[in-house]
Amino acid sequence: MTYIGLLSLTLGEGRLLSKWLGHVGRIVIAMALLCCVTGAAAEAQSVLRDGDRIVVVGDSITGQSLGGNGYVALIQEALRHANAATKTTVTPLGGSGHTVGSWIGVEKDSRLRNFNLDVPNVDVKKTLDEGADVIIVMLGMNNVLRPDMGNTPDDVARWTANYQTLISALRERTHPRVLALAAPTFCTEDETGSKNVMLDKLAEALNGLATNNDCVILPVRDAFRKMQREGRTYRPDFHATNDFVHPSPAGHLAIAMGMLDGLGEQSAAKWLYEDRSPAIWKTAAGKLPALSYTLTPGAIAEDVNGNPTFKVAYWFTDSLPRRTGGAVPHVQLTAPKGWTTTPASLDAASGEFVVSGPLDHLQTVLALTAERDKTTAKAEVTIPAPWIVGIGNCGRTGWDNNTKQWVFDAAKGVLPADAQLIHGAGFDRPVVDAPGAKWGRPIQWKRYLASINYPGGASPGSVDLSAVDWFGTFDVAYGVRWIYSPTDRAITAGFDSHTFAGDYFLSLWLNGENVRASRERKGTTDLNLKTGWNALVFRSDHLEWQWQFNIDLAAKPGGTLEDLRFATTPPKPTPAQ
Repeated sequence: MTYIGLLSLTLGEGRLLSKWLGHVGRIVIAMALLCCVTGAAAEAQSVLRDGDRIVVVGDSITGQSLGGNGYVALIQEALRHANAATKTTVTPLGGSGHTVGSWIGVEKDSRLRNFNLDVPNVDVKKTLDEGADVIIVMLGMNNVLRPDMGNTPDDVARWTANYQTLISALRERTHPRVLALAAPTFCTEDETGSKNVMLDKLAEALNGLATNNDCVILPVRDAFRKMQREGRTYRPDFHATNDFVHPSPAGHLAIAMGMLDGLGEQSAAKWLYEDRSPAIWKTAAGKLPALSYTLTPGAIAEDVNGNPTFKVAYWFTDSLPRRTGGAVPHVQLTAPKGWTTTPASLDAASGEFVVSGPLDHLQTVLALTAERDKTTAKAEVTIPAPWIVGIGNCGRTGWDNNTKQWVFDAAKGVLPADAQLIHGAGFDRPVVDAPGAKWGRPIQWKRYLASINYPGGASPGSVDLSAVDWFGTFDVAYGVRWIYSPTDRAITAGFDSHTFAGDYFLSLWLNGENVRASRERKGTTDLNLKTGWNALVFRSDHLEWQWQFNIDLAAKPGGTLEDLRFATTPPKPTPAQ
């Protein structure tokens, strides 16, 4: 797929990504897209001049932008390709953890003293004092990642006001000819998740700031979104990030393309995509033929039998670039007993199945198979057992900072709601005000599924609370799943976290008995399942940054989990229980 073909996705985001164009058709339609899709942007002259001094203000993503695959290095390479003798330079000022508000402090501090951020030998004071022809600002990720803001219109307004202050300070300090704004990339890879919904709102706010301040908007976020979508057509777990925040080489490529596009350097962006993307797609597709799929994120609406329903879109690749015309593959999605699949099969290089059934195993596996010209490609679609999860806030109950460091005391943190919840009761109704506990944020329960779009991936033990709802400091989350065991047995629960930053306390109960209460990320404990249904309940108290953990179940040596069954509704007791 050409770079212009990638841009053509803006014509209809709902179309399946695999409707590729033939070589001749791509050339013809690319010419048309250059005029009608990108519009004025495609016809605009570059805002850059040879010899420009470009300075990028950002966070750790900008701090990691040098090296062969970093987006600043890619921009410099693309500009040199367009003009080998260019004297244009790009200097990254990226600092880990920085927000829009903290960068206001960085700019003020740099007027008085010399210091570096993440990039060695790049002094902030000297860089800003020397001025710039072009200033690029890409901030906001850490405002959402930490988060240091809520998710109300007032929070967005305060963030926008801070951004305005930073724009004014940078313009007064460096006197740039061009000031360009880039919306942050993805925080988690779920486009519909709470973090990315907020980042979309911040991107909208940037449009207003650009209008009011005569700034250029750089379509970085859109380029990042399209890169990930294209990658998923080659590999189901393709990632445009390394850790669901910091970009992978594909993500850095997308940032560079978006910045070049917005600066009017479409030819440089096109060359960069065509030079770098083939290796990315070859690695993603792996051994051909390849079969990729996406499980619609969050698609767990119930069918008439009360079972969750999912959409499984697939793409078949037997050559790079993909072939058009000729024989089409015969594709089937085989589901376990008790599941339905519509349609039964498809004869197409891309398509979509709708499946529904009970998620009563720790992992439900569907087999996806495509056959074409005596070649076969296979993939497994795995769906983890869900949890019932909710997030609320009851103040700072249990948190103490007498030692100038916040510490959670589980004994002091007991809430009235615990009395029911730890036994698996009360998950069928919201948690609201109760004697002795004023809930500033009542808990609404949701069915939660682990996903490859979050840290921990689709492991059935992974819980990332940003997939549930927007959360903040001192929030508390509860979750439950019921486990049926045909015999008394001991199994192991392993605890871990797949985030690079985050502070929380995690407690676990089995049938009302506390089996874990710790701030440590790693550990194990035994779970003694009784014959019949068992309520496994967690409570997690969040401090700041990311909020993800794993509660992984494992059999004892010689044992098995295959005969266990899982449910997200309280099972009706039987006389035997």
